[in-house]
Amino acid sequence: MPDIVIVDDEKIVRLGIKALLGECAPDSRVTGIFANGAEAAEFCASSPPDLLMTDIKMPVMDGLELIRFVHAHSPRTRIVVLSCHDDFQLVRSAFKLGADEYLLKDEVSAEELAAIVSRLDPSGQKLPVGSEAAGGHDFSISETDPDAERTDVNPRLSRLLAECCGGTEGSFVVALVDFKNAYSDDFRVIPWRPETSVLRELVEVAFTPVADSVTIGLYGDRAACLFRHGGQGLPEKRADVDEALQKLFASLGVYLNRRPVVGLSDPFPAASLRDAFGSARSVLSRAFFHDGPAVLRPVPGPYAPPTPLTFELSATNPFEAWSSRVRTWFNEVRKAESSSPEAVKAAVLLAAMNLDSRIADCCGREGSEETGESFSVVEGLDDLSTLEAWLLKRLLQTSASIASGREPESLAGATKRWIECSYAEDITLEKAAAHFNVSAGRLCRVFRRETGLGFIDCLNRVRVGRAKELLLTTSLSAKALAFRVGYRNPNYFSRVFKRIEGKTISEFRSGS
Repeated sequence: MPDIVIVDDEKIVRLGIKALLGECAPDSRVTGIFANGAEAAEFCASSPPDLLMTDIKMPVMDGLELIRFVHAHSPRTRIVVLSCHDDFQLVRSAFKLGADEYLLKDEVSAEELAAIVSRLDPSGQKLPVGSEAAGGHDFSISETDPDAERTDVNPRLSRLLAECCGGTEGSFVVALVDFKNAYSDDFRVIPWRPETSVLRELVEVAFTPVADSVTIGLYGDRAACLFRHGGQGLPEKRADVDEALQKLFASLGVYLNRRPVVGLSDPFPAASLRDAFGSARSVLSRAFFHDGPAVLRPVPGPYAPPTPLTFELSATNPFEAWSSRVRTWFNEVRKAESSSPEAVKAAVLLAAMNLDSRIADCCGREGSEETGESFSVVEGLDDLSTLEAWLLKRLLQTSASIASGREPESLAGATKRWIECSYAEDITLEKAAAHFNVSAGRLCRVFRRETGLGFIDCLNRVRVGRAKELLLTTSLSAKALAFRVGYRNPNYFSRVFKRIEGKTISEFRSGS
């Protein structure tokens, strides 16, 4: 059982590393957690650990000085650097001073960390990989059945009221915290599983100024929070709640490396706890319409069916007309947010199947065999923009199928259609050339001759055109917008946008 010391100036990262060790190396023991090298050095001098895990850039004493100190005073201690910096000089200096491993926080996996701890354990004892950390949740609806709350949430939450909130008097609010499937590009830290004690601390720190008491429990990847306020209910304290939730979003985003969303119920008496929980679940389903972090509150009235989505069969260039129709329809759905996610998905699948059926009738072919696979894919999507991208890709394939029965499409035309469909991905001239089985040089010459544009110039124009649509229909930040349309460097995106449009992103959004 190795004794481990963790050193990092970010509290969330310190707690996260501890939680990850509890999951992947449960036989280890964390004996100290410190925010800077000086505190850790003092502890290691009196109680040398078997393993030191440290960041590099820290106040008071940085990681390199700490490595030097520990290596000199406790040669037996093995040292692992966990850093966000992949600078060669830092890596070289760390190893020269005595580090045994240098890992990047955004790349290390639980399995890799377990293997390293096992290999560096002085006792030589092998540590199991992927074992669950010891300890239980304060409250768990169900770890295996996500729908179990429908039958037993009332007694469980009632006990929670009595034990943790000091009784059942007053008004309460249920908040469900969920996370988008995709990892966020805004954060680059280890994506570990949530630990109840850490989540509770994050929620309590964020909401202490707002509510008299806060209680949290986990089921699956979701967190359920229960609030009580002696005066106003939480939804009435909108400004305070929004500020608290923004603080919570920042903490959760770093801790889990995923985009969090919160669904709030109306205030309710303890006797209506089950209904309030169901209300929060219903509200949370609207996270489908939000790409980033969102605070969702109950809205009056039932869901309405979305406007039908249809596609016309045109004689030439059908994908251009279809993609325009898709973007218009999705923008309407995004603005209204009045249909259930299931109804929106059903409308998209129905439109795609109807189009396939009409094409099959016109061409005398058999109907599409992709319906079952498409249903399975669409059912798992939790984001409206991802659904839009899926449909555009499917329509591009359908358009190509139609074109196969006509005159061959030019290389430049096919490339332009490929850019219009794949603009949000990491595409390059070389990847386009490989896709069409030609050399990059030939594709570049043909594309410029027929379109008057270079490949990158065309790609930038398509991306900026899509960004303009999103600027007019969403409140995405410039950074989030850059990632959405395919740029990995927001500053570069801003320069490209100004060069093409003649104005900055903020000027375009404000209409100036």
